[in-house]
Amino acid sequence: MSNATQELKHFNEAMMQTTMQAVSTALWAQEQADHLVRACLDSQKSTREEGKKLAEKMAEQVKANQENLQRFIHSSVSLSLASMRIPQPGQVEELNRKVEALTKELEAIKKSK
Repeated sequence: MSNATQELKHFNEAMMQTTMQAVSTALWAQEQADHLVRACLDSQKSTREEGKKLAEKMAEQVKANQENLQRFIHSSVSLSLASMRIPQPGQVEELNRKVEALTKELEAIKKSK
């Protein structure tokens, strides 16, 4: 084998090694990029899920606050009406029943005379 042939063979081997290293490096870089993309997606997914959970929690808290406010307003109005001596709906119904009963008694007394 001539000197030029040996040099060409070494050159080809060196090129092959360099190419293999380049391909290996490219594959490693691709794996790292995939890992980074997966981590970003997982992070965004996690953030999205955390945001969704936070929004649900906030909605539940708003609903609870609204219910508490409704109870507070109802209680306040009831106390205010009681202090003003305005009859409550249940009291009006009870008075109507008593009036009806007394009316029936009066009619019965009138018929008996």
